[in-house]
Amino acid sequence: MTLTTLPVTPVHLFFVLFSFFWIIRSDWYGLQWIRGKRTLLEREKLDIFHKCVWMGLVGIIATGSVLIAQRIKLLGDFFFWFKMFFVGALLINSFFINKEMILASTTPFAQLSKKRKALVFLVGSISTISWISAFILGEVLAELR
Repeated sequence: MTLTTLPVTPVHLFFVLFSFFWIIRSDWYGLQWIRGKRTLLEREKLDIFHKCVWMGLVGIIATGSVLIAQRIKLLGDFFFWFKMFFVGALLINSFFINKEMILASTTPFAQLSKKRKALVFLVGSISTISWISAFILGEVLAELR
């Protein structure tokens, strides 16, 4: 079996589902903080959620790299590069999420300034838009095979 014949798609989809599971868990947990249901979030839980999402993202990128090697013509496709834009946004945004995650374990949401609350929502929105867009564009690319 060579790199170009490995059955990678099921593994890639596993990492997508794995990531979505942990994103939904962490977003639900964060929403409790925003709504005031939890004054502070447990740092240990936040670290687990963040690491699991990172593991999923690394798995998606690794298996996606193999998928690209199997379909090299994707490198000339607009949708591919549009998807990579969102993947890049996810990677960069994850560092900002880490800062906001630390804040959620030390400061009640109600005590944040309006500017800081807006930043929390911006980081969350970028994450949501990027994950959904990358997924949809991945489906578009799968249909183009």
